[in-house]
Amino acid sequence: KFRQDLYYRLCAVKLSVPPLRERGADIDLLFRKFALDMSENYKMPPIRLDDEARKMLLAYSWPGNVRQLKNLAQNMSVTVEERAITPEILRQYLPEPRRSARPAGRPGQGGRREGGFGPGPRHGQGGRADFRRGGGSNGFRPRQGHGGARGR
Repeated sequence: KFRQDLYYRLCAVKLSVPPLRERGADIDLLFRKFALDMSENYKMPPIRLDDEARKMLLAYSWPGNVRQLKNLAQNMSVTVEERAITPEILRQYLPEPRRSARPAGRPGQGGRREGGFGPGPRHGQGGRADFRRGGGSNGFRPRQGHGGARGR
């Protein structure tokens, strides 16, 4: 059961944060921040979007909001050998909308609503590093001595 006093403490200030798809300027800024964070953590050059890839990122609907954008930037930072991200590279990481054979979103019929997303990129596609062989030429290596929760 939710504590009523906690509810009133949390309810003191209400903020309305629109979805990421409605905050176009934030998409580019957040992507650069997440890519820079990864480059600093793993001591590697940050990935950068070319103009066309940036337009693709801004046109995407972001159903997973900021978390999806962060995951995309992190995934690309460690798996893409090329540091300049082009639309061809970005397409491998942005899921395509699925098309269902059933009518979209009819209640009780189990149809998917348009805009569902398929799996992410598959291993061994495009210019991504094959980490089964120990990494690519992007210099990605896990930090030494980082043993996760057991190492602390």
